[in-house]
Amino acid sequence: MTEKAVVLQNYNQELVKYIEVLKRKKQKIELEIAQDEKNKEILAAQIRALQEKQEEIDNQVAKKKLTYAKISDTLEQSDLGLSKIIDSLQVLLSFAASKTDTETD
Repeated sequence: MTEKAVVLQNYNQELVKYIEVLKRKKQKIELEIAQDEKNKEILAAQIRALQEKQEEIDNQVAKKKLTYAKISDTLEQSDLGLSKIIDSLQVLLSFAASKTDTETD
């Protein structure tokens, strides 16, 4: 019977040893999970911050594009008006030249 008790005690000691190893592994994994979750939260905060910055930039670009379009339209209208003035001046110059030629004759 003592031989069986020794075998049983050896098995028991091994079992306790394996249980301790598993407990340490469990604790290690718990720490790793906690660290991973912390890293995930940090990344999520960084992503939110970057998305907010991107939204700000998108808004700035939209405003600048609108301003650009307005300026472009103003320049186009100004160029068209200037062309009309030049055409009118050419007609006036031609008219004045023709009157000057006919009056001097």
